[in-house]
Formats: sequence, C-alpha cells, structure tokens
Amino acid sequence: MRELPNLKSKLISNSLFMMVLQAAQLLVPLLLMPFIIDKFGIEGFGLLSFATAICMFINVICDYGFNLTATKNIAVNTDSPALINQIFNTTMTAKFILLFITALTYASAVFLIDDLSNDWVIYCLSFGIVIGNVLFPLWLYQGFQNFKFITILNIILKIIFTVSIFIVVNDEADFYKIPLFISLGYIVPGCVALIYAKNKYNLSFFLPSFIQLKDTYIEGWHIFISRIAVFSYTSVNIIFLAFFTNTVIVGYYAVASRIIGAISSVVGMINQVLFPYLSRVWRNEKKMYFKKLKLFSIALFILMLVIMLFIQISSPYIVYVLTGGKNELSIALMRILSLALILIPLGGLFTQSFVTQNKHSLVTTVTIATTLVNFILIFLLTPLYGAYGMAYSVFLVQLFQIVINLFYLSKLKGKTLCVV
Repeated sequence: MRELPNLKSKLISNSLFMMVLQAAQLLVPLLLMPFIIDKFGIEGFGLLSFATAICMFINVICDYGFNLTATKNIAVNTDSPALINQIFNTTMTAKFILLFITALTYASAVFLIDDLSNDWVIYCLSFGIVIGNVLFPLWLYQGFQNFKFITILNIILKIIFTVSIFIVVNDEADFYKIPLFISLGYIVPGCVALIYAKNKYNLSFFLPSFIQLKDTYIEGWHIFISRIAVFSYTSVNIIFLAFFTNTVIVGYYAVASRIIGAISSVVGMINQVLFPYLSRVWRNEKKMYFKKLKLFSIALFILMLVIMLFIQISSPYIVYVLTGGKNELSIALMRILSLALILIPLGGLFTQSFVTQNKHSLVTTVTIATTLVNFILIFLLTPLYGAYGMAYSVFLVQLFQIVINLFYLSKLKGKTLCVV
C-alpha cells in the first residue's frame, strides 16, 4: 500500500525537476531578449533567433527518435547493466554520426549561401548548441528517472554563462560573444553530464556493430519523422517567415514565439516524466493505461487553458517587461499563438502513447499528414497576412493534429480492450 504514494511522490518530484531543467534551458533566451534588443536592435535579435532556429532544427535531426526509444529501452532494462551499457554506446555513436553529417552540411550551407556567409561567425558559434545537445545524455537520465543532478548542473552553469554575457558584451564588436557563451552553456553541461553518467552507471565506451546501429536507426525512424514534422510546424516556421518577410518581422515574431515556446516546453516536460511511467503501466495493465492517459490528458488541457487565459490578459505586460517597449505586433502574435499552447502538450502526450503501444507507424502517418497541412497553410496564409498568417497556421495545424490523434487513439483503445 505504501508503494503507490511513493510512486506518486516520485512522479511529482521528477515532474518538478524536469520543469525546472527545461526552464533553465529556456531562461537564457528570455533573459537575454531585452538586453539584445537594447544593444543590437530587433534586427540583431532576429538574426540570432534565425541562427538558433536552424540549430534547433539540427538538434532534432541529431536527437533522431532516441529521446523516446532510448528512454523507453533504458526504463524497461534498468536491472540489466550489460543492456544499459549497450543501449548507451549504440545511442551515443548513432548521435555522433548524425552530428558529423549535419555539421558538414551546415558548414557548406553557411559558407556557400551569401545571405548566411555574411554572418558566418554567428552561425558557426551558434552550432555549439548542437554539439552540447549531442553530448548531454538526457535520455539516459530520463530512463533512470534521475533528474536532480542534471537539473542542478544546468541551473548553475546556465547562470554562470548568462551572467558572463552581460559582463563581456559591451558594444557591437562583442556581438559574436552572445552565441559563443550560449553555446558554452550547452557544451559544458553536456561534458559534465556525460562524465557523471559514465561513473554513476559504470558505463564503458565501445563501438557498437553495424547491425546494432542499423537496428537503432530503424527503431527510431518513425519517431524521427515525427520530430522533424512537429518541428517543421513549430520552430522551423520562423525560418520560412524569414524568406517571406525580413529579419525585423522575424524579430517581432520571435519575441512572441519564444515566450509561448518557453511556456510550452516547460509544461511539456511533464510528458517526458510520464513517458517511462506510462510505459510500465502499459506493460503491466493495459486497461489502467487508458484510464491514466485520459486523466493526464484532462489535467494537461485544464492547466494549459488556465495558462492561455493568463497570457491573453497579461501579454502587453509580458512583452513590455521582456523587450522594454510596447509592441502591438508581438502582443497580437502572442495572443494568437497562445491558442495553440492549449494543444501542443497534448500532441506530445498522444505521440508518446503511440510509441508506448508500439504503433510507430501511426506516428509517421499522423505527422506526415500534419506536416502537409502545415505547408499548405504557410504558403497560403503567410504571403497574404505575413506574421499573422504564420501564427494562425500554427494554431490550425495543432488543432488538426489533435483531431487526427484522437481518431487513431480511439481505434487503438477499442481494439486493445476487446483483446484484453
């Protein structure tokens, strides 16, 4: 009888740690926003936002599907050190291969495309975000549900490197130092977390076989497609906006999307905590799984509805505090994007549900359909309505994704309960 309260307590504790961890990851751009806009204008902020958006897209490529597949494999094999070591080495090797390929592609694009080569220093220094992300084995800690150390580590180092930016950046000649120190805020924690994981879990480094790597890529393929698609109708939209408009408009849109994205990511970390827990529930009791999935879905919806209403009311004050001025475009965009905020965490939870039920192909089906709808809406609405069209596209795409997710989940639930 005591295990259930202890389990609930652990879930709550892990959720809080993961939310704090994600907050630390997202606090840097929010704290730097007014500083960058004041020092380098909205165009400078737009340039950094564009470079960061590209690197975040590459992060998704390097993460592949490992943030779900590797986490799940770790979670269900915690009592087998040999398997843990194999999963660790196979996943890290696969990520480093993707890092090498994307680094070459990224460097080629930066130096061959004139619009990028003019600011090649900013783009190259920003790539440190990708390197740090690859080094940081967050999926390993998630599988073991061990969040305390990495949370404290990130908070301390993020504070150090953020404060350093305020100290060392004094004029326009110091602009390059901003992406440099932001990248260090990813690379240093990644190195420390990797070394700590090696010692704590008695890991040894070795090169996995070609078959092991191939199986790892195959296992994560559907999740990879899903992540690419999801990112294309969230963060990558800012890249499309840059081609339809200019870096000034991108800057105003980035102000709104950064704030909405930060809130969504922090709350979305609840899904990361729930994933290994729900995976175990599915393995042991499938009827209970659907009850808990419904309960968590309702709770998430209510939480995001409250947050959305708060943003609708307080958006002028949020924009003013973070940018130092009252910009009507950013305020309006934030209010539109906050409508999508209600749906984004639910989409993540439902995607994880397909993975838990080993229905990876459904992840691909849903996300390909969603991506197609996203591209159609972007190319229809953005040329006509600019940043407003982009914001409405984000909301409509999220709405479409939830509807199609619920359709497939209801079919899976019916089939599962009939069998059980």
